[in-house]
Amino acid sequence: MGMTLSEAAEHTGKSKSVLSRAITSGKLSAVKRDDDSYDIDPAELERWVKNVARERKKNPVMRTERNSDNALENRVLQAELNAANEQKAFWKQQFEDIKTERNDWKQQAQRLLLTQGREEEPAGQQRTIITPPPVQAEGTVPAKTSLGSWLKTCPLWSKKKRQGEAA
Repeated sequence: MGMTLSEAAEHTGKSKSVLSRAITSGKLSAVKRDDDSYDIDPAELERWVKNVARERKKNPVMRTERNSDNALENRVLQAELNAANEQKAFWKQQFEDIKTERNDWKQQAQRLLLTQGREEEPAGQQRTIITPPPVQAEGTVPAKTSLGSWLKTCPLWSKKKRQGEAA
């Protein structure tokens, strides 16, 4: 009686799928049982393992080239993945910032609505709104005035002029 696929995989250290492919391709002979499992002769398994080892020794360069191509491709893919993850993090932060800003504006709008409701006057009363004239900072030129009239109102100019008149 031979080994099952699981036992052969455990014995050789290979996966069941590797052994199954070897059987399907004819590189490893096995008998198929009624329950669709395989019966693998231990001597046949040892022959197959030796052949695989011999093939690896024959073509170490091809194997290394394929691995180096895969390694290069893996590094490229890893770099692309890292870049995509950085972009994802950036856009996630942007989204969070926009949500925070939106919530701030929403709270401000709600506060304004609440304060407007409190300021409403009872029915029948009218409120007169008096707007103060625009405040002009000292030493600034008011709109629509000439330089001469502005200089007359300028404290520094007035002080110099008075000093000149006194002399």
